[in-house]
Amino acid sequence: MAKVKVTICSSSAKSAAGYFVDLPKSTVFGSETIESSTTSQLLNIEGDPAKVRTVSTRFWCIVSQGWIHVSMGLNPEASEDDGWMIPPGVPTFFSIEENGERIAVKDA
Repeated sequence: MAKVKVTICSSSAKSAAGYFVDLPKSTVFGSETIESSTTSQLLNIEGDPAKVRTVSTRFWCIVSQGWIHVSMGLNPEASEDDGWMIPPGVPTFFSIEENGERIAVKDA
């Protein structure tokens, strides 16, 4: 079991001294914290891509205290065979692609 925090954010391109960095904005569009388990759990939070010229401007930020598997979609199920494995303590970002998109999480 691991505590998993999922946040919906948008990003903003910043540059200084010739360096380009894409950073999450401080505005949070939704968040949820759960305890992962050995079975896939569907989070309640739903994504909205808020597209500009067909490009999503919102992102999932997922941080976990332990190794987890995640899958995203309209009715996802997290498994070892599909989706992504996320290491502990590393903020991991994914673009939200569909209205109503959700995240499923399970222990790795």
